[in-house]
Amino acid sequence: MGAITACTVMSVGRLARSAPETPARTVVHLDGIHVLAGFIPPARQPMPGTHELREGYPILSLFVEHHRAMRDYANVESTVYH
Repeated sequence: MGAITACTVMSVGRLARSAPETPARTVVHLDGIHVLAGFIPPARQPMPGTHELREGYPILSLFVEHHRAMRDYANVESTVYH
């Protein structure tokens, strides 16, 4: 998992520097974008560095898994009771 995190962080950092206008969906799965959409950073926060991305990526992965589990549970609930 550490190598995957490192490669992802490196790719996101490189893309942010070389093509900042690139849509997030080309790098981050749509579920990750949904999770991040609820995050409102403080005003005038600088872009995160590689260290912050490396620390935050595993947390984002956990939030994405939770998002998927809740979404899938809601879909099962709606088909079972309807």
